[in-house]
Amino acid sequence: MVGPIVALIVLGLVLRQPGSLGGYEGLYISTQLEGDSWNYIKLYRDGTVMAVTTSGNPKQVNTWFNKSHPSVSKGLYYVQNGTIQFSATSPAGTVDYRGKINKTHLQLHIHSRINGYENDVEYKLIESLPPTP
Repeated sequence: MVGPIVALIVLGLVLRQPGSLGGYEGLYISTQLEGDSWNYIKLYRDGTVMAVTTSGNPKQVNTWFNKSHPSVSKGLYYVQNGTIQFSATSPAGTVDYRGKINKTHLQLHIHSRINGYENDVEYKLIESLPPTP
């Protein structure tokens, strides 16, 4: 017999929907360079998340970093009580992200299933760019 707490946890995992109640959507950039590149994360209201590392500046990246791009990492994000969790998969493999979120920042622990790389990265919301589909 399954205990009531285990049943509630399983039910919560099954019923939770990707995305959030709104307010977190947008393009985020890492606050520090990694080599000569920036890490970017884009959150959409429908729960889609994308991640990419590139040397481009935010204005350049915003022109091509969208759902139709074939080689950026994509997945679904989940937000609950100020925490965010997602895995983003590209042709190269999958990277897991988990951490804290508020209206302007992400504090994420990153773990690559591709090469075992782990790091804690802070991202800030870029507010001055128009949204892309």
